Amino acid sequence: MIDRGMDLRSAPYKNAYFFVVNNADCSSIKFLQSENEFIVKVEDIPFVYFYGDAGNMEYYFLDESGNPLYP
Repeated sequence: MIDRGMDLRSAPYKNAYFFVVNNADCSSIKFLQSENEFIVKVEDIPFVYFYGDAGNMEYYFLDESGNPLYP
């Protein structure tokens, strides 16, 4: 897994990604792909999410105000 910040991880798998959130400051994950935006709300900690067809995609772990959480 790739360390993306305090208790924030991602892992590529073929053409997809796994995301693991164990940081209470993270309220959502924002995905940008082909000029489309998709936001997944982090509801419970620990939170695990699978994003399929992740080709040419960017993502951000966001706090409650929508600010990115960086390492």
